[in-house]
Amino acid sequence: MEYVLEVKNLSTAFRLRSGWYRATNDISFSLRPNETLAIVGESGCGKSVTAFSLMGLLPKHGSRIDSGTALFKGEDLLTMPREKLRKIRGSAMTMIFQEPMTSLNPVLTVGSQIAEAVYYHRGGGKSAAKTRALELMDMVKIPAPESRYTDYPHHLSGGMCQRIMIAMSLACEPDLVFADEPTTALDVTIQAQMLYLLHELKQKQQMSMIFITHDLGVVAHVADRVAVMYAGNIVETAPVAELFGNPRHPYTQALLKSIPRLDRDDKDLSPIQGMVPSIDAMPAGCRFYDRCRKKDQCTPDIFPELKAKKDYPDHLDRCLLSE
Repeated sequence: MEYVLEVKNLSTAFRLRSGWYRATNDISFSLRPNETLAIVGESGCGKSVTAFSLMGLLPKHGSRIDSGTALFKGEDLLTMPREKLRKIRGSAMTMIFQEPMTSLNPVLTVGSQIAEAVYYHRGGGKSAAKTRALELMDMVKIPAPESRYTDYPHHLSGGMCQRIMIAMSLACEPDLVFADEPTTALDVTIQAQMLYLLHELKQKQQMSMIFITHDLGVVAHVADRVAVMYAGNIVETAPVAELFGNPRHPYTQALLKSIPRLDRDDKDLSPIQGMVPSIDAMPAGCRFYDRCRKKDQCTPDIFPELKAKKDYPDHLDRCLLSE
C-alpha cells in the first residue's frame, strides 16, 4: 500500500446568511504508512475544517463537501455510507481533539470512556474492554491506572486528560490518527512530554498521523512533511527539512520569521500584519497579497497554482515570485 490516505481537490463550504462560502478550496495531499504530515497555519486557515471533513464530523446542516475524493486504504471517505464510516471512525481512523477538558464527557469516568471505545469497535465483553483500557492507561504513562480508572475528568489535570484522549484514540490500534492541536492548552513542559509520548507511540504502533498546529517550532520535532495552509488553500508543501531550510512562499517565510529564537534579538521578530480574510470576503486572486511584504513585485489578480519546480518534485508552492 503506497498511501494510507490520498486526498484530491477537497473543497468544503459553509452556509452564511448571504449564501454558501468555501472554507477550504481544492485541498490535495497524500500520507504514507508510518508518516507524519503536519498541517500548519494561523487560526481560521482551514486546518481543522479539513480534518473534520475527512472524519465526517461536520454538522449536517449548514455545511457541505463541494468536491473532492479522500481515499483511505482505497475507499472514498466522502462517499462512504454513514454507518460504515462510523465503524471506521474510532477504530481504523481516530482523532485527538484540541481541548481535552471539553472533549471528555464530564459525567462518565475516564476509564469507562476508554473502555467504551474498545467495547463498541472490538466487542469481547465489558471485562475485556476494561482490561484493555487499563493497558492503554499504563501505555500513556498514567500512574496507578486502577485507581485513576474511576476518576472523572475534573479530577485530572489538563495533561492527564490529554493522555486519556490519546489512550482513547489508540484503543483499537488505528492506521491513521488526526491530532488537532493536541498541545495547545498545555504548558510548555507538558507539551514536550505529550510530543515525546505521541512520537513514541506512533513508532511503536506503526501508524500514520496528521498533526494540525499553528506552532512551527513543534512541527520541526514531530513531522516528516509539512503542508502550509492559508485562507483555505495549501500554499506550500515539502519535507520538513526542505521547508525550514528553503521556504519559498512569502507566507511560510513570514511564519518562520515570527518565531522567537534564542539566537536572535527580540527586535528581529517580524509579525505578520493584518488578518486572515473571512470566507465571505475572499480575494479573487492571491489570498495573501494584502499582507505580503513582496506584493510590489506581483499582481493581486492572479490565483497561482500549487506546483513544483523541475529540480524539486517534492517541494510545491503557490506563488508567482518563486519562479
